[in-house]
Amino acid sequence: MKHNITVEDADRIITHARFALRQQNGALHVYYSDKGFVAVHHDGTVYTLGWLNEGGEKLLEVVKNMGFKVSDNSLREWYCPIYDHKIDEALCYEISNIGELPLPETDRLPCGIEETQLQCECCRHDTDWE
Repeated sequence: MKHNITVEDADRIITHARFALRQQNGALHVYYSDKGFVAVHHDGTVYTLGWLNEGGEKLLEVVKNMGFKVSDNSLREWYCPIYDHKIDEALCYEISNIGELPLPETDRLPCGIEETQLQCECCRHDTDWE
């Protein structure tokens, strides 16, 4: 595999991600752990990956210092009534706090923003972001 990273290493990076970012207009979801990063294309294929270098470590530090929620373990998942399936906490945060988003087709809201806000306000996970 690329950069001497095995499939198991890539799975571990995603499983133990400290945070995730959407890049390239939502086409990529990039997971960052203390060890490395994995960019996953919206169709589920790995776009690129690598071990965390000095630049990645600085990014992790900036994200922490800016007050963004950084997971201590891995990204949690839970059932979302809006999507009617499990979603990870990064997507949950985005839809409950940011509103209209340029999400990739696979994550597009199945209902309007008003309905989304009502659903999020009733969700027990909404308090995770306060």
